[in-house]
Amino acid sequence: MSYYNKRVEPLPQEHIDTWECTKDDCNGWMRKNFSIGESVQCPFCNSDMKSGTRFINGLSNTAPYTKAASSNTK
Repeated sequence: MSYYNKRVEPLPQEHIDTWECTKDDCNGWMRKNFSIGESVQCPFCNSDMKSGTRFINGLSNTAPYTKAASSNTK
């Protein structure tokens, strides 16, 4: 049995602010709205992370302890 009519629409992509690892041989990154503090350490190599952007699928963070979630409620 074939399921040719079960096409899924692609998720909308947008520019997302991220933290990116400064170490050249590490690919670690995370979304800023999922981080807690202003200065972030890479979870893989413990190096400093710098600010950046990526064009990826948008996700909303509803966790009560993050900076992004608390700034949306004010």
